[in-house]
Amino acid sequence: MEKNDDITLSLIVRLIRQHRRLIIPLLLLVAVGAVEVVRLLPRRYHSECILFPVEQSYVAASMKLMGTSLGVNVGEFTRDHDAFYPVFYPEFVYDARMQNSLLRTVVRPGNKGHGMTYAQYLRRHRTPLAPADTDALRPSAVTDSLVKAMNKKLKLMVDTKTYVITIEVVDADAFVASEVCRAARQYLYDFIADYRKKKVAGQAAYYRKIEGQHRQNYETSWAAYCRYADTHTNPSQPGVEQRTQQLLVQAQNNRALMEAVKMQRINAEARVSDTTPPFITIQQPAVAPRKEGVDRLLFVVGVVFLAFTLMLLGFLYKPIVRQLK
Repeated sequence: MEKNDDITLSLIVRLIRQHRRLIIPLLLLVAVGAVEVVRLLPRRYHSECILFPVEQSYVAASMKLMGTSLGVNVGEFTRDHDAFYPVFYPEFVYDARMQNSLLRTVVRPGNKGHGMTYAQYLRRHRTPLAPADTDALRPSAVTDSLVKAMNKKLKLMVDTKTYVITIEVVDADAFVASEVCRAARQYLYDFIADYRKKKVAGQAAYYRKIEGQHRQNYETSWAAYCRYADTHTNPSQPGVEQRTQQLLVQAQNNRALMEAVKMQRINAEARVSDTTPPFITIQQPAVAPRKEGVDRLLFVVGVVFLAFTLMLLGFLYKPIVRQLK
């Protein structure tokens, strides 16, 4: 190494040894300060709710598997499909209707006071750039800052094997996290229940229409059979008996189709008034402190490393300037 010209590892080690009495106390001071900053940070809480969909063909296998493992016969499941398959449920957090509903949810930070909307809470705590108007939320007032802040706090997850649904909300206030988690569960519950009610109501109307068509076909074919049988009373005439049997079979087939559609219509109308809940709540929204020990440790280590790097660059300033010359 040429004297005072090259920056090498040996030069760095020598500078650290030379200034160790300054570096060590400063790093300890920085570490203590970082720890104090971490201690002053508000503790975050997460509220978690676990749900399981009820009476759907896509969960029959997983439900039977769970029942078999517990030695319970869960029976048969209705074979009905929803267009909103459970794996698509996480997309609900990006739906404007759900976002509006959650932002209108009344929360009470610290379980005190008369409460405020979740949008007002987010404006006060996390979104200083949001509009100042905190009156009743209008669709035009749903800003990107509010939506992004809410999406960072809210997660909706679905296990693709068991279809268990997990709703998680993270916030610095335990009561707010719990209330938003309950509101998200209620919105999902109401949405799926309303969707299924409208679906079966549409099915009932469709089957009533089809039943009327099959009833008309049956009555027409039965009338044709009766007219032919009344006007052709001599079975010895060529083709009379064969034609009579054809008309009778056609009328019987139309009646069987009418009865089958009638049963479908009765089943659909019965399901319109069905009060079976869309989900079983396996775990009610429970609040617990969020485990952030690793994140906070990494923060302290990062601050100490940054301080050490800045001190080292300060010690190397003169050799760097000298080398550039």
